Amino acid sequence: MTAFVGRRHELALLEAALEHACQGRPRIVVVDGPPGIGKSSLTRRFLDRGRFPDRFPDSGRAACPLRASGDAAESTLEYGVLTQLMPQARPVTYERGPLAAGSALLDHLGSLQDGAGAVVMVVDDAHWADAPSLAALTFALRRLRADRVLAVVVVEHPGDARLPEGLRRLLADDSTLRLKLRGLTTSEVRDLAGRRNGLRLSAVTAERLRVHTQGSPLHIGALLEEVAPEALENAHSPLPAPRSYISLVQTRLGRCGQAARDLVQAACVLGLSSTLATAVELSQVPAPLPALEEAVGAGLLEEIPGPARTIAFPHPLLRAAVYQRLGAAQRARLHAGAAVLETDRAVSLRHRGAAAAGPDEEIARELELLAAGEARAGRWNSAAGHLFAAVPLTAVTAPRERRACTAVEYQLLGGNVTQAKGLAETLESMERTPLRQYVLGRIALATGRRESAQRLLVQAWQEGRPDLGRRAAEQLAWLCLAQSQGAQTVEWARRAIALGPSPGPHDLPSPGPRDFPADGPHGLRDVLALGHGISGRFAEGLDLVAGTPGEGADGRPELLDGLVARGVLRLWTDDLDGARRDLGAAASARSGLVHLGPMATTYLAEAEYRSGRWEEALARSEQAVSLAADSGQRWLLCLAHTVAAYPLAGRGDWQAATAHADAAARWARELGEPGNVACAALARATIQHARGNHRDVVASLTPLLNAERGDGVDEPGVVRWREPLVEALVRTGALAEARALLDEYEAVAELRDRSSALASAARLRGLLAAEEGRRAEAEASFDTALIHLKRIDQPLEEARVRLEYGAFLRRGGARRLAAGHLGAAHDILDRLGAAPYLVRCRQELAACGSGTTGTPRTDPLGLTPQEYAVAGLAASGLTNRQVARDLVLSVKTVEYHLGHVFTKLGITSRVQLARRLA
Repeated sequence: MTAFVGRRHELALLEAALEHACQGRPRIVVVDGPPGIGKSSLTRRFLDRGRFPDRFPDSGRAACPLRASGDAAESTLEYGVLTQLMPQARPVTYERGPLAAGSALLDHLGSLQDGAGAVVMVVDDAHWADAPSLAALTFALRRLRADRVLAVVVVEHPGDARLPEGLRRLLADDSTLRLKLRGLTTSEVRDLAGRRNGLRLSAVTAERLRVHTQGSPLHIGALLEEVAPEALENAHSPLPAPRSYISLVQTRLGRCGQAARDLVQAACVLGLSSTLATAVELSQVPAPLPALEEAVGAGLLEEIPGPARTIAFPHPLLRAAVYQRLGAAQRARLHAGAAVLETDRAVSLRHRGAAAAGPDEEIARELELLAAGEARAGRWNSAAGHLFAAVPLTAVTAPRERRACTAVEYQLLGGNVTQAKGLAETLESMERTPLRQYVLGRIALATGRRESAQRLLVQAWQEGRPDLGRRAAEQLAWLCLAQSQGAQTVEWARRAIALGPSPGPHDLPSPGPRDFPADGPHGLRDVLALGHGISGRFAEGLDLVAGTPGEGADGRPELLDGLVARGVLRLWTDDLDGARRDLGAAASARSGLVHLGPMATTYLAEAEYRSGRWEEALARSEQAVSLAADSGQRWLLCLAHTVAAYPLAGRGDWQAATAHADAAARWARELGEPGNVACAALARATIQHARGNHRDVVASLTPLLNAERGDGVDEPGVVRWREPLVEALVRTGALAEARALLDEYEAVAELRDRSSALASAARLRGLLAAEEGRRAEAEASFDTALIHLKRIDQPLEEARVRLEYGAFLRRGGARRLAAGHLGAAHDILDRLGAAPYLVRCRQELAACGSGTTGTPRTDPLGLTPQEYAVAGLAASGLTNRQVARDLVLSVKTVEYHLGHVFTKLGITSRVQLARRLA
């Protein structure tokens, strides 16, 4: 085993982090530094120092180690790293996307904690891991709350562009411990030389070696092996440059016998690791064990304990050094032999491609067919890898460029935006074709360059064949929806439908009408229905999705096509129960709706808020923000933060609400689009309205009057910004402006027959009439508002109507009638925990001579929003694992919250819990 020196401070920090994890306080540690600095050696040393039996002397349980490593040669192998962490996972775990896989990893970590004191999960060389594994890992790491888990992520740099944005943010978070490894000190260099080579270096020589290698253990070890001790001590004898590492490795290899050399060279063609049996068969070494012993003694290979005798290179740079110095003929021969031995068709084809002396259309075509199969299964990154391997094997320019463009599109479908963006310049150098324009348009769309995206996608639609035109039209439909362009959304969706189903390999089967085939991550049914909705044609939109099953879909995305749109449209049309059913079914991270799932969760949070289920709204809105970030749905983040601000403002949690409003404003500035601008303004205004700062409400919302708002922004029930603005204008004395704006709003509400909007308009009409001294009209308006509210169940709006009505009656001397409405408002607001509104309600009741005792309750049972969400599901009969899956938490976190709930409520069973919550 390679000598290990130094790193005492880093090991102590890892020990401390493990101690935190053992106490149910999960920790994330990022270990970073340049290649060869000893990152992997540090984590191996940490794991080798224990199964940590002393951590749990009473139970005898030890820490459970999980280890996985990225590999540059396997970076396109879907879930390759995650499979190392969960070798027993079922294929369906991965078929439903990274969020489902991340949820399964949470379950796996939870089950391991049942049999161990803590879990130590190390992901080495994460910058070479496949994108789906990294997305799933990010998803799981963000949801560790009360788990006994220590996660160690090893990278070259935590800001590496090869890492997904969400993981980069997580690694840069203040709560993450960063261990940035630097070179060895002079004394550590001396220690290494003594332990590794038995050399006693002088302090001067050790310092010379440290400066020359910048303290890199890898390069120091190589020089200690290759340079004679007298040359090391001779200050006038030049040392080989660290960049000559390949030569040093070759020198070490050259000192081995032929059998050991053959074994090492065969192993380097097979990858970073392989079974000894495969390497022996490929190398045809007659006496493998002596050859292996010699290679291990030279530091070229190491044995990995386990049932299958596995050999591996100690460092990726070492394997690369051996591979790069293989002759062309020898490399081709070894790859050809590996292709015959390999049972996996994909790996065998890669070896055949590497063995080819030049372009080989037969192999390229096989790789393309393999890529098509992977794409049909939704394994986009694997499909992209196969096509990229086929590109250099393709002699003819047109098919070569077509394969390259399709590979980039697969990367985009797999969420690998960073790598796809890096290839944009390469695509631009190719001949202009409709496919090239389409893929460049998708890159522009994914990176927020909407104008470029529209121009390029329109060109692809105009110039391409029907199947490509259909894909371009669908992307344009979603682009128009994001820009709040209802008519254009419908038009592009219908153009896509008119072009028929695409025969492309990335289509998913749909059991619905042939007019609505699902394509990639989104469905035309959803975008068309939502386009109708923001255009005010809600009935047409609902008709399109009326037949969506909802129940019994079992998480299958093809059966959930249209479910999100129906849930959103039901939300906008006051069918809150239906909206919660549809959106709840679609919101699960395990549903397979990788892209629409976060959208469903966001609108589910709003449905819970409007229904008066504020605890659930708080939990769901935080979940929505997290899911949108984890899945790369940047377009959704402004709305998610806005929805999160609603219940927080209603509760008077100004700091948390303002943080979400500020985040919404940042995303609105970055994303643009009228809908985002309106949402961010509404988030700020909602907080100021709850605080009673009506002039600030006017300042926040008035700019929308003269701004481009887009379709849907003015629709009642979609973005409800006109209501607080009218109220603020009335309260600040701008009555003429308030009346004009209210007339417009009320007219649309009557046209749509929207009960919630009509109730709000009647309440505002009552406020305006009261301010202008028209008492009879004011009283009639408040009564009308209550009549409209009988058709729906929106507690906060009812409380506002009764509060305003009661205040109006009190000022007119009708204290008894006023107290009735104020008492009803008080009960609703107290149940919601709407502290700012309760203060005013109590003041009005006191003025009526009907004061209430106590103070506003922000939490009747003393539970946090997350505890309420967990307790509610547990009381409904779900197991801890089912609760964890529904809320996308770990089982340990659910157990943690339930423990706190039982303690706070003084109960010991779920039966008692159900009674208390009732």
